[in-house]
Order: sequence, then structure tokens, then C-alpha cells
Amino acid sequence: MRNPFARIAKRDAARPSLRERLNATKARAKIVLAINRGLKAAEAPPAPAVDRIALVNYASWLHMERRLVCAELYPHRGTDADKFVLSCNAAERFHFPHSDRYPGRSTLSASAASRAVDVLDMVGVAWREDLTEREHLDPVSAQDNGKRPDVPYGWPALDAVLVTACGDLQRLDAATRALLKDDPRDAFDVPGFQGLDEERGAVLSVLVRERAESLAGLKAKAKAMLTMEDYEGIADFARSIAADLLNAKRGILTPVADPILPMIEEGRRRLREVEAAFAASADADDDDPRFVARNALLGEMWAHVDGTILKTVPHTAAGCRELARFAVEFFKSQGVPISDDEQAVTNLIAQSVLI
Repeated sequence: MRNPFARIAKRDAARPSLRERLNATKARAKIVLAINRGLKAAEAPPAPAVDRIALVNYASWLHMERRLVCAELYPHRGTDADKFVLSCNAAERFHFPHSDRYPGRSTLSASAASRAVDVLDMVGVAWREDLTEREHLDPVSAQDNGKRPDVPYGWPALDAVLVTACGDLQRLDAATRALLKDDPRDAFDVPGFQGLDEERGAVLSVLVRERAESLAGLKAKAKAMLTMEDYEGIADFARSIAADLLNAKRGILTPVADPILPMIEEGRRRLREVEAAFAASADADDDDPRFVARNALLGEMWAHVDGTILKTVPHTAAGCRELARFAVEFFKSQGVPISDDEQAVTNLIAQSVLI
């Protein structure tokens, strides 16, 4: 039951003074102004897009910068220096900070275009000089036409095709095991198995055919190879991985004769021919036909050595070995090095695909 006298017994609170009400109004006004400023900042128009000429220059600079860096890192690989990219490092994490190794399309830390002008200006690229060459450097045919071709999951990460294929292979194998579990029938008699098997073959073809450009791709191929049970399939993967590691075409891996071997044999034949000619004409003077003939043979031998042998990179370990042996034999026979360039032979060996 309510006490009708409760209101009478309660003392009215003192009302705030005019100054206190004015200060409260000012405080509320500050809050409203701050909120309005925040809303206006959020609604501000985006920064203008980076000029396409800057992006064209940035792409060219990045391409050449990478080639030059790789040439300094791996000079022994010659023109193949920039054909293999190492990943799993801080540089990859910069672009894919939330990827956990297999990035998706939305994991880029920031737009690459957003730093193009800063980088170009920092290194001193005078890209603004090309603003008058827009028609030549950025023709309409090279601009966005609105089409969006399919790209593999994770692109532009390296070896996205191989990583995706490896994941597909694992899912297909899991589905196959579930389908055949506790089924006594032959696999091809089980409905659905043939379709899974055909899909698996297509995925394996991709893994063998596509070239690995990074450790992620090699890892994907290695995982797939471990699932193979037939010798032929294992051999296909072994050749594919070896080709990627050597930066060579698959045809080079088939047993073929090293092109430098017959050239070295021809050099030895010519060397013996010169030695025999000099031994037979030790007493010949300038007017003796034997003197003229042996000098002609000597010139032909040097032409073969300089123009053929020392211009050919050995493709096999045997070729490297025979080239080194021939250089020693040449010095013993002629008393002079095979070339004025002391590193001529070692440079050829260093360029071999086996090194």
C-alpha cells in the first residue's frame, strides 16, 4: 500500500544554477560538433586515383629492379637468375599479412598502386616526363575493358594454381576413401568412383604440367607425388620437380649427348694433328711448305678452340669434366693457356644447368 505522505516527507533537490546549466550546454555542444566533424571526415571524397602513367612506370621499374637484384644474388645462373622466387619470408608477409601461407584475394595489406608514386619519387624515377606520352605508353587497348577472366584462388600469390590443385587432390582423395570404405566391390564397380578418378587424373596433370616458381609450388608437387603408387606417376613428378629446380625445359632431362663432348673430341684430334705436324717439320724454315702447312693447322685449331669450344656451355657433369681436362691437355701440349681469359673455362662450367 502506497504511503500518500511519502511525497511530502521527501525534500525537493536543489535546482542547478544558471552557470551550471550553461556549462552543461557547452559540453553537449562540443560533443555534437566533434561527432559532426567525424561524420564529415568519413564522408570526404576519396583521394584521386594514381595516374596510370605512374603505374606503368612503376610496373616497369619493379620488373627491371627484380632482374637486377637477382643478377646480383645469383650471378652464376646467368639469364636464369630471376626465374625462381623464394617465398615464406617477411616480404611475402608484407603483401599477405593474414594469409597463413595460402593467401586469398582479399589479404593484400594495401593497394600496390597506393605506394607507386612514393617509391618512384624516392628512387628518383622521372615518371612525370612520360605524361605527354600517354597515347604511346598507355593505349586504349591496354586499359581495363571491364572483363574479368577467371584466376586461381589465392592469385596473385606465387604458384596459386599448384596450391589449389594440391588442395583439390586432397579433397578428391578424401571423397574417394569415404566412397570405398567398407565396400568389397572393385573400385570401378562402385557408382561415382570413375568420375572421381577422372577428376583426380586432371588435377595430377595440372600439378605435373605447371611450373613451380616458389617453394610453395614445389611443396604442392611433393605432396602430390607422395600420393602416387605407380612408378610411372612418380617418375612424371620427379621429372617435373627436377625441371623446376634446374629452370630447364623437360626435354633437357632426357638422356642426350652433351653438345660440348664432340667439340672437345674434335679439339683433341686437331691438337694431335698439330703436334704431329710440328714433330715432322722441326727443321723447316719459313720457305718450307711444311712450315706453311703446320701454321695453317695451328690457326684452324685455335679457331676451333676460340670459336666453338670456348663458346659452348656444357650441359652435363661429364661435359664439365671433359672441358676442364681439355684445358689441362691443351696447356701441356702448347705451353700456353687455352685462353687469355683465365676464367674462360670456369665461367662456362659455372653457367652449366647442373651448377
